[in-house]
Amino acid sequence: MENFKSYLEQQKLAKTTITNHLRNLSKLDIKLLEGNEPALVKYIKANYEVGSQQKTATTSVAKYRGFKELPKTEISELLKTTNDDAFSIQKKNNDQLELPDIKNVKSLMNLYLKQAMFRQYVVMYLLIHLNTRNLDLVAKVTHDIDDVDKENNWLYVRKSDVVYFRNNYKTKAKFGMKKDIIKSKRFHFAVSKLTDLLRPNENLYRSVMKITGQINETTMMKLSLCNNNNAKGIKKLSKNRGTSIETIVNNYDCTKKNN
Repeated sequence: MENFKSYLEQQKLAKTTITNHLRNLSKLDIKLLEGNEPALVKYIKANYEVGSQQKTATTSVAKYRGFKELPKTEISELLKTTNDDAFSIQKKNNDQLELPDIKNVKSLMNLYLKQAMFRQYVVMYLLIHLNTRNLDLVAKVTHDIDDVDKENNWLYVRKSDVVYFRNNYKTKAKFGMKKDIIKSKRFHFAVSKLTDLLRPNENLYRSVMKITGQINETTMMKLSLCNNNNAKGIKKLSKNRGTSIETIVNNYDCTKKNN
């Protein structure tokens, strides 16, 4: 799989995406993976749940068979079906999300600052104001621009602002490195007290849920959208998150509020 890993790296995929592809493929017997295509399709349908599980497995298989120049017509057809299934399920789940009050969410963020819980404050700030995914929050803090590389996420503390560099996030291959200048004095103060944010070896989902009071990144995204549901707001969310406007509009329906 080393050659395949190098192939994925050449496509400039995020580290976590590469790791996920390799992990997905490690669960499959190499003879099955490289063998008869109909048998492989049948196996995926029988052993992976309809929706995101089938989509994830099929995406990795399609990547691998493309790399090996093996037939993948049926795999590609299955991928289209699994994408449609996963989209429908995700859309239904998003529509049913229970939204908290944005005022309460911001109050929790500000409480963290008052209690000198700076890491928690910074995580909340980035989720609310820059609509980040959990992965984006794995970041290092520096006061020296020379530390900033093109592989990791960085919070670079300058004299009066913070530059947030995102090099490792879900859609990096499509949108490239993202750079945001954050001028909030409170944010600047909090970040200056840290050496890092979230760490790559921790359970990101669990950490974020604990910090936000059990609000996951998807709910936070819909909350931001439904409080900025206009052309300007959607465009800003698209830029912040590294997601197309079409994807945002199709995945989140603010006409269906649950609170």
